Amino acid sequence: MSCLVPAPWRLKTGGIMGLEVQMQGTEGSRSRWIAALGLSVAVVAGGCRHAEVASAARRAGLAELAAAPMPGAASLPPARSWVERLTRDLAPFWTSAAALGPAPGEFPTFRCNDGQEWDPTRPCPELGQAPEWIRSELGREYTRMRARQVSFYCVAFNLTGEAAMLRHARDGVEWIRRHALEPSGSAVSWFEHGQPAGPPALARTSQDLAYANLALAAYANLTRDEGVMADARRLKDHVFTAYADPSSGLLRWVARGEGEERQELVAVLDQINAYMLLLAPIQPEPEGGRWRAELARLCHLIIDRFWSEEHGMFRGTLHEPGFYGTRHTDFGHTIKSLWMI
Repeated sequence: MSCLVPAPWRLKTGGIMGLEVQMQGTEGSRSRWIAALGLSVAVVAGGCRHAEVASAARRAGLAELAAAPMPGAASLPPARSWVERLTRDLAPFWTSAAALGPAPGEFPTFRCNDGQEWDPTRPCPELGQAPEWIRSELGREYTRMRARQVSFYCVAFNLTGEAAMLRHARDGVEWIRRHALEPSGSAVSWFEHGQPAGPPALARTSQDLAYANLALAAYANLTRDEGVMADARRLKDHVFTAYADPSSGLLRWVARGEGEERQELVAVLDQINAYMLLLAPIQPEPEGGRWRAELARLCHLIIDRFWSEEHGMFRGTLHEPGFYGTRHTDFGHTIKSLWMI
């Protein structure tokens, strides 16, 4: 792996997974904290040698970082530890009869802590006494949750090679393709009593659509299935067409209706982490170049529009007044944004 140095903030196509971050000089204190963090990450996770990072630090005007000894890459557990963790602790919860659902790929959204599916006649306390925002959605079956379960099986197959994991992933993907994907390019947000429910196509959130595409992307990345890949591209094209906001360059939270004015970090960020980073590296040219350019554009938007130099964090929204306490303005989404960039 080549050295990837995240730093303030000029991105160009090329480099690892189509994105190479080039070091630029800072003006005053601008982004010095991010630069120092990024250079440290470059040593631990980016495959960079001390000399490469020190050189980048000097070019950024971070002489103190250039002179400091760099930590060595953390030693990772052996491969068998990852497989043991999966097979002992995770797989039993996700391969039980309750987890797999009443039909192949029809994975339930709500299950209790013991793994059993939610039963309104015998409610487990962790769901029956949950906060109202959770209890109000009991009975819904979310496409995004089925997609995340597909992603688990794809990772499990990668780790273990167990054919059953690949079969579960395929079942989930095929269920979503048959029941959730629409001719318009959109995807149903949730189902009730086995039937499509939820908002109409243009009132669905761009985040729901991003995570619906996670199933297609994870499976296409694993198998290179052309049919699944075509569906993933169609869903992506729908989001980038119907949800585009020409005035801001952002992706809208909803394309039309209530919430159209919302400017959400995750409307942009989750397109990157849910499917674009999985699919961009395996697109044929010239399509791959277009995906990489789009990734670079989205990263610039996140930096230019959502980064707060004053607070050293990314804002979660632009439409809400204030900073702390606004939706998704937190350490988790800041770390996730830096990670994706």
